[in-house]
This record gives sequence, structure tokens and C-alpha cells, in this order.
Amino acid sequence: MIAIMRLGKLISGMTHEMNTPLSAIRYCAGNISNLLTKTLKYLPQIFKSLSPEEWEDFSTLLN
Repeated sequence: MIAIMRLGKLISGMTHEMNTPLSAIRYCAGNISNLLTKTLKYLPQIFKSLSPEEWEDFSTLLN
């Protein structure tokens, strides 16, 4: 009986340790998604404001 209780605690601890980083990843992904949604409408304006050199750097970065 004690072995089963210890196994349960071990599994519970492992589950907690696995869920903690996953929760942080989900939270960050949600923030990134919200930020992109809010800023996508400004991209055309940002692209128009780039100098030819900045546009070249941006294109290189994308490739």
C-alpha cells in the first residue's frame, strides 16, 4: 500500500513539473498571438517608412 502511495506522489510530482513549463509556453504564445493581432494592421505603414537599405536588410532577414 505504501508503495502505491509513493508511486502516486511520484507521478503527481512529475505531472506538475511537466505542466509548469507547458503553462509558461502557452502563456507566452498567447501574448505573442495578441501582439501580432494588434500590430499586423500597422505593417503596411511600417513597410512604407523603410529606407531602401532597411528594406534590403529586412528582405535579407526574411530569406
